[in-house]
Amino acid sequence: EHWKEMDLFRLPVEKMDATLTALFGITLKETNGVGLEYLTYLEETNCYYTAHTGPDCAEVSVQNVVVQDDGIVRVYYDTGYDLSDHMVLTLKYEGKGYQIVSNQIDTPAA
Repeated sequence: EHWKEMDLFRLPVEKMDATLTALFGITLKETNGVGLEYLTYLEETNCYYTAHTGPDCAEVSVQNVVVQDDGIVRVYYDTGYDLSDHMVLTLKYEGKGYQIVSNQIDTPAA
């Protein structure tokens, strides 16, 4: 009966494809399946499924936002339970909104 304590997410392939295209500028096929090993696919519904089982929410603290001359936006932020993970989110404007280019660990130049 533990399943009653989980949130189940149903992800239709068409919606996943549209979201990936809008946010990242790629299709589901272009991901080559990276990350899909964490989801369950049911052919009869053409959907992926996943469950969220706990309050694993980390804090985020934005430290800086830099807009480059070419329009690329870099958001530098700290995350993790003690805000010790330093990250940089890179965005580019495409069409009617921003697409995520990358979200990586911020490794300062040596």
